[in-house]
Amino acid sequence: MIDFEECFRQLTGDEKPFHWQKQLFGELLDGRFRESCDMPTGLGKTSVTAIWLLALGQSLIDQRSPRRIPIRLVYVVDRRVIVDQSTEEAKRAIYALEKAESIDRSHNPLYVVAKALRRAALVMDGPLVALSALRGQMAENREWCLDPSRPAIIIGTVDMVGSRLLFSGYGGVGRSHRSLQAGLIGQDTLVVIDEAHLSPTFVGTVGDIKQAVHHFKLICPFEVMSLSATIPTESREANNDLQEEPLFNPKQELKNDEARDRLNAKKYIEWVYFDQLTKDKKATRKEIEEQMATAIVERAAQYEGQSLSIVMFVSTVGLVNYVAERIIEKLGDGSAERILKMTGEMRGFERDQLTENDKFRVFMPYRVRNASRPTHYLIATSCAEVGVNLDADHGICDLTSLDRMIQRIGRINRFGKTTATITVVVDRSAMNATESDIEREKSYLQQLQDSDKQVENVEKRVKDLKEEIRALKEKDEKAALKKNIKTAEAELKSAKDSRKKIEKEGVKYDEQFEDVDRIDRTIYYTWLALKSRENGEGKTNASPLALRELPRDLKAWPSPPVRPPLDSARLDDWSMTSLCQAEFRRPLVTYWLRGVTADETVQTTFCWRADLNYAASLDQAEGIVRAIPVAPRERAVLTTFRAKDVVEELATRWPDKLVVMIDPGGEYEAIAFRDLIEDRNTLFGRLAYATVVIPNKLGGLSGDGNVLNKLLKTSTAVPDVVDEGEWTRYAVRKLGDGDYECGKLKSDGDITDWAIYANLKEVIRRCAEESGGICINSKELQKAFANSASESEEPEVHEESQLEVPRLIAYFLNQQSSQHYLREADDMASLGMERGRTVDEHDADVERYVTAIARKIGLDEQLIEAVGIAGRRHDRGKKRDWWQAAIGNPKTDNKDWQPLAKSTHKSFDNNVNRNYRHEFGSLVETEADVELKEHPHRDLIMHLISAHHGYARPHFPSEAFDRAQPTAVSRKIAEEVMQRFANLQRKYGWWQLAYLEAVLKAADALASRDFDRGRL
Repeated sequence: MIDFEECFRQLTGDEKPFHWQKQLFGELLDGRFRESCDMPTGLGKTSVTAIWLLALGQSLIDQRSPRRIPIRLVYVVDRRVIVDQSTEEAKRAIYALEKAESIDRSHNPLYVVAKALRRAALVMDGPLVALSALRGQMAENREWCLDPSRPAIIIGTVDMVGSRLLFSGYGGVGRSHRSLQAGLIGQDTLVVIDEAHLSPTFVGTVGDIKQAVHHFKLICPFEVMSLSATIPTESREANNDLQEEPLFNPKQELKNDEARDRLNAKKYIEWVYFDQLTKDKKATRKEIEEQMATAIVERAAQYEGQSLSIVMFVSTVGLVNYVAERIIEKLGDGSAERILKMTGEMRGFERDQLTENDKFRVFMPYRVRNASRPTHYLIATSCAEVGVNLDADHGICDLTSLDRMIQRIGRINRFGKTTATITVVVDRSAMNATESDIEREKSYLQQLQDSDKQVENVEKRVKDLKEEIRALKEKDEKAALKKNIKTAEAELKSAKDSRKKIEKEGVKYDEQFEDVDRIDRTIYYTWLALKSRENGEGKTNASPLALRELPRDLKAWPSPPVRPPLDSARLDDWSMTSLCQAEFRRPLVTYWLRGVTADETVQTTFCWRADLNYAASLDQAEGIVRAIPVAPRERAVLTTFRAKDVVEELATRWPDKLVVMIDPGGEYEAIAFRDLIEDRNTLFGRLAYATVVIPNKLGGLSGDGNVLNKLLKTSTAVPDVVDEGEWTRYAVRKLGDGDYECGKLKSDGDITDWAIYANLKEVIRRCAEESGGICINSKELQKAFANSASESEEPEVHEESQLEVPRLIAYFLNQQSSQHYLREADDMASLGMERGRTVDEHDADVERYVTAIARKIGLDEQLIEAVGIAGRRHDRGKKRDWWQAAIGNPKTDNKDWQPLAKSTHKSFDNNVNRNYRHEFGSLVETEADVELKEHPHRDLIMHLISAHHGYARPHFPSEAFDRAQPTAVSRKIAEEVMQRFANLQRKYGWWQLAYLEAVLKAADALASRDFDRGRL
């Protein structure tokens, strides 16, 4: 057994693990995975990554069979900024492992762990642990997709991870990769949901997914664990019902000096009140926010000159802007240099730079606290409340729900190094109005209950009297009772009339609060909870241990949104990834990730692209945006209400400019701004959950990455942040004399280094040499120039901008990129090799690789044989003459000619191939294979061959058919493809089948990469 404490220290830099960390390590080794872990903030929940790494390493050392600990960890956090910080922590842990591995010290327990993790992967010289952040600069490396046997950490948001699990793949995952990523996340994976209280819908959906996965025979383990510092009482009781010992044990943790400092950190809540200024009318939301901002700034200014770090949490972007403006006014010239804004609207690229920002470093936990510096201020929305590695000296905030208050407080004096004050600014008039409403509603309900009770009592008395009169025989006695009954019935009528009157009059609200804007009731109950522990000085102890003792009234927690049930019909719909949304409408997965939410929470994404400046038509604009998937680093996310204002302002200034809308289903539509806002009544619906891609020269983003409230009078171009390490873009135009002119597109939108070439092939060849990439849209370029107007036509010019418009943009993907070998269409991955590889050689390579991967990950012998057979036959359809001609290897009479699977050619000629899919040809070849006629896994083998580039889920389009076969034969084979897919999904399960496809696809990509790099 490894020395956990020593290994943990080396991985994390912490002196000693906490009790819960040691306990969780032991549980993972035993194959026990908690459904939820309730842990106070400040006790290092993100160390779950390090704990999993060590547990996985120990299990690989033991070589347990079958392996119980998943090879991949998917860490989900519902704040984009935290993805980056969680990624940094994972990078540090991986670096520590790589450092230990580089020094051959067998006595070092971390060295032994590192070697075990290294041996797990098929390719030994790749990264020790693949790391990908589905949001930041590492978002699209897809290293984790390349080798299913390599340990991997994937960190992402609810939307990024959840959409992949549900076969939808937000963030530039093309149709053919949606099933691949769903399979890799849905098998051999531990999904950890941090701050689970923020994502109740997603937690429920992932729980349903786990049940669906476990309904079928597991190929590899799949587990789910939720973490939170703010699990309300109801959830805790549910955990206790499972008789699961709490992971957090205060008595044990307090034995640790560091834990004791954090749990008992000295911080106290103080209250500052203001009253709405109604001015004989109801105050607007803007006016109230301005008053709130003034109160916050007045308190913040009291910390000036004390070398402190002050964080200010507020609930809206508008309030962030108000506070920032007023504090700069209050503190005077030069103060902007020590004020930092952080909102959820920040573009990913700028957010990635935060940790390198000098302003941000002042809030880092391990800063030099006694350094002489001016007081710094961080103004943030909820994006900084959870998991961000902040440790401010003091805090100021507005009041919000209890779960969020706990998280905010957790960013202040996190490690107990000082004594902190958390100033909560409250709209007293709003609080009083809400309190009055609640008390009057309680009184009203009490009146109704009392009236109901009175009616019930009188009804019972009447009933009893009637029973009694039926039992009497003497007329005189009956007569006397009848009088009593009449009296009781009259009383009953009076009671019912009184009940109706109370109900009709309703609640009598206090007229003095008629013009007061109320506070949300969840916030009111949060105020009550925090005030309940107030001391004689009017302050509330806000240490993590004290906060755990607060009354856990569920009214202080926001109600979870409604979540539709996850059923097999929905999973069937989403799993048919070869059908686009326009061909087959299916429900948006966002309802299973976020629930059915109010309009004010609906979001829209903005992206700015330099190449879109040069789109001369709707078709060109759409093709430009399709070429490079929108990466998370390019995205600025804001509420759709705000997005609507931004779009309308941009459209007013640039009505003729073309933008591209990507709807929530992943469908693209190019449109002029004028047409987009033509029907303003439907604009909100069109923008909801959509992505709007804008020419970068139109502006709209501030220098710090936030969407502007108002456009500047002079348009300031937004830097295009497409990853230039992955992509190179060139503008290509056909000249009047038949030559071609080509220039390099820069991130600011300008084109430089123009050169003249004799033909398009020469353009592509020279650009490929310069960029080290493959032209991914060569067939579109060929088609466009073949159909272009006369060669003498003058270049088109935008009237407004007077920018010369090139014919097309050529896109080159770096050949060394992991993406290159995992391109959706294999045509590109088949090109640009240093030397050719025949079809038979490549099929043999893939058979060897897929068999080795299957053994590494622990598939049973029958499945190992099946995937191996599929690998041996997967590319036979490439032998067709037209496909060979398309990759520059036309068939000749030379006896040495052989059909190639991999070519040195730089472009693919689709004019010859005409959209034929070689997988379909491989399927035709396998159909006739006598050896497989009686194979027990024949259907699986056939499906893996047909689906290894994303088709056959469930269909092939007719243009993909094998032209060597009669159309009727191809049609029959295509019908069998669809039926086979449905049958196999019912046999293996949605994620298990996708996983087997991913294993073959990964083997194909790895074999191609290693051949290209001279290893085969």
